[in-house]
Amino acid sequence: MLFVNDVLLFYLCSVYEGQQLKEILEWYYAATRMLINLNKFVIYFPQADSPIMIGLSNIFDIEDLDMKDGIKYLGFTLKPKQYEVKDLKWLLSKIKSRVNLWCNRWI
Repeated sequence: MLFVNDVLLFYLCSVYEGQQLKEILEWYYAATRMLINLNKFVIYFPQADSPIMIGLSNIFDIEDLDMKDGIKYLGFTLKPKQYEVKDLKWLLSKIKSRVNLWCNRWI
């Protein structure tokens, strides 16, 4: 799935699939000279067991991702479980400041 300059990939959870993805990303770099930013690179498998996650972490040289706190995407925290009020306080604050700006302007 493509979104502006982000790419979301969905595939089976296995070390073999991880190796194939790594190869695809290397081909992408060779063709475009656009390097993947590993600081923004996230890999998440909700059903993966520990050996698979260790294998994938080694392939991509990234740390294991703990999703209980969610991941940031476009300034919003994506979580696999239910959201709490504290997760959305930043959004409420932003909305209130916009509404206050509108209230103080006269037509």
